[in-house]
Formats: sequence, structure tokens, C-alpha cells
Amino acid sequence: MTSTLRLVEEVERARTELLRLLASVAPGQMETPIGEGRWSPTQYLEHLVRAEEATLWRMFKAVDDWRRRGEVLTSPTPEAGIEEVVERTWGERVEAPPLAVPQLGEPGSYWMVRMERNASLVRAFADLVSEEELDALSYPHPISGPFTMRQGFQFVRFHMDRHRGHLEEAGLGKPVS
Repeated sequence: MTSTLRLVEEVERARTELLRLLASVAPGQMETPIGEGRWSPTQYLEHLVRAEEATLWRMFKAVDDWRRRGEVLTSPTPEAGIEEVVERTWGERVEAPPLAVPQLGEPGSYWMVRMERNASLVRAFADLVSEEELDALSYPHPISGPFTMRQGFQFVRFHMDRHRGHLEEAGLGKPVS
């Protein structure tokens, strides 16, 4: 199995777990903030969709820039895992970049479908990028700086897992006793 395929599988595992959790949330809870100053599950979902699409767009663009014009951005830490990069560059409660801030809100069902459909973008990018390009090419992340393509895949997975954890910590997806 190629490392690209493993990365895609990690993203899809995170997506499946997130969607499974959100499918278990009562419809009335989808629009209720999970805490003081926190987003609702639908807003988290919209945020994740927007962030994933922006990440993938940047990754496609980086490969296109390299192949068409020879332009390449390099990561200062291509060997670092995404958790290490995020720990070094994010604060305790980092603000989402404007492009990833929820803007439309409900219906949650729309964002669930968008999240499912983004799997095809991940697979399409995996088909486009070569194993050699995974660590050789980078794209600019708005908070952390340049990520390699490998770190980009890892970021999509990490980001879904991180926010799924926030939703679980708020008690979503647990049976009511």
C-alpha cells in the first residue's frame, strides 16, 4: 500500500467517525451551541467542510503551480507530523481563518452531504499527486505556514478528529440515560 493510500484511509476513517457521531445527534441539538462561546454541531460541520475544501484547493494549486510554472514552496519542517506542527504554531484557542468561519449555518443535512462529497476531492487529489511530491511540495496554511502535501492530508484528518473530540467532550453522541 502506498503512503498516499494510507493517508487517504486515515482521512476517511476520521470522516466516517465524525459523520457517525453527527448522525447520532438529535436534530434539535444540531443548532444548539455546545457551550458558552462555542459553535453548534452544524457550525462545526460547516467549519470543517470549509477548511477541508480550502486545504484541498491550496494543495491542488501547489501541484499545478509546480507542474505548470516550476514554482515551488517548501516546508521548513517536512519531516514533522501534523500534531507537532500544530502544537508549535497554534495557541490554546486559535481563531479560525475567515474562509473557514461558519457563515450559513443550518441545515445540518446540507453540511453532512458536503462533508461526504469531499471524500471524492481527497481521492482525486491522491490520484493527482505523486509519492515524490508528498514531501517535496508545500502549500501555505493561513496559521501554521507551509505544509507539505503529506502534512495537508494529515491536517484534514487531525482537524476532523480535533473537532469530533470537542463535540464528544460536550456529550454529543452519548446515549442519554
